[in-house]
Amino acid sequence: MTLEISRDPWSTLDDLMGIEVTDLVDDGIGDLGFYGRCSTEGNQDPETSHGWQHGNANKFIGPLGGRIVADFFDIGQSRSVPWERRKEGAGCWPHSRTLPAPGPGSWSARALGAGSAISSP
Repeated sequence: MTLEISRDPWSTLDDLMGIEVTDLVDDGIGDLGFYGRCSTEGNQDPETSHGWQHGNANKFIGPLGGRIVADFFDIGQSRSVPWERRKEGAGCWPHSRTLPAPGPGSWSARALGAGSAISSP
């Protein structure tokens, strides 16, 4: 008996570990709600900040088949303000962690414009 060695190291590793690879369903990651924020109008231009963050999110989700269908953007909100106290943040990320009901304009996940800019304690 001879051992056939694949030229694909990941395939060889899967075989050695007994992992069965299944076909991927290539529907993409689906529709997402976007959330971004800028802390002050005096130090940041909200329109530019929104455009940059929205573009950032699209660069990440686009190749994965994602599409932004809902937009939430807070102006004048520090990253230290809890989500439930942010006007748009509360709508995008409610404490119940529930998502909108399926239907036109609904989304199944959230895309964040800049992780370090939107965190809260």
